Order: sequence, then C-alpha cells, then structure tokens
Amino acid sequence: MPIAPVRQSQIMRAVKAVQAAGVPVGRVEVAPDGTINIHTNMGKVETDDDALNEWLKKNAREA
Repeated sequence: MPIAPVRQSQIMRAVKAVQAAGVPVGRVEVAPDGTINIHTNMGKVETDDDALNEWLKKNAREA
C-alpha cells in the first residue's frame, strides 16, 4: 500500500503545537514512512526518575 505524502500543513501544525508548549524547535525530519520527528534545542530534559535517583545518591543510607 503506498504511503500518502506528508503535507506542509501537517508539518506546520506539529511545529506550532510544539512551539505553543514553549519548546524551541531545532529541526524537523520527515521519515520515508511519513513520520514527523521534531528535534528541539533543549538538550536533555530532566525526568522525575532523574530527580529521584539524584536524591537517592545524596541521601540514601547504607543498609
């Protein structure tokens, strides 16, 4: 089954959604299967797990 081409309007909609969330857009890639990948300029984003692991390193007691 042939894949429908990605339209510019679809890419712009995705980019605007990312920008509306306050995330800067670095570049956009469109895969052959039509997947739109938006890369940001933010670097690594800290997750709750990262914060927990950092806290455990500093505060965990030896068993």
